[in-house]
Amino acid sequence: MTQAEELKSLAGTQARREAFLAEIGGVLPAAHRERIARILELIGWLLGVLEMKNLSIARLRQLCFGNRNESASQVLGKPPQAKPRGSAKGHGRHSHRCYTGARRVRIAHPTLIAGQKCPQCQKGRLRPHKKPAIAIQVSAQPPVGAVIHEMEQLRCDACGRLFTAATPPEAGVEKYDPSVGVMAAIMRYG
Repeated sequence: MTQAEELKSLAGTQARREAFLAEIGGVLPAAHRERIARILELIGWLLGVLEMKNLSIARLRQLCFGNRNESASQVLGKPPQAKPRGSAKGHGRHSHRCYTGARRVRIAHPTLIAGQKCPQCQKGRLRPHKKPAIAIQVSAQPPVGAVIHEMEQLRCDACGRLFTAATPPEAGVEKYDPSVGVMAAIMRYG
């Protein structure tokens, strides 16, 4: 009898497994018998899978040992997020840093200054925020030019509220002036 045939006979049916475990039951402690029973069940499952003959070695390895590139998010699922974040303004196809020749205009908050008490909670002090709010106005001038309006942002150190200076009217609502499309067409098709 070959080794494969021996494995098939041992792991073949539940009755054969129980008979084998009864034979060695007096010699081994209960914990070892339980472990051997699980090993025999695994061998039976493995032989059954191999007899189907439609399983690649890579798929079999993945079934037995799991995915090799498991990450915590694949195993545990995605962690819950506190709140969905919307897209930040001014972070589109080209950020304000791409406009290297643009004129930058700094706009201070009209009513609040750094160091002043927070108008919301009256407990904390306003501190300058690292990044100003950005509004870009691109207009056509040979070939195109841009003005970047940097609105001052003040953050309360107690409640965390952010106060941003209003966008000036000359910044407009749209990023691109209508003349930019015309200038681009003239430059392209001349």
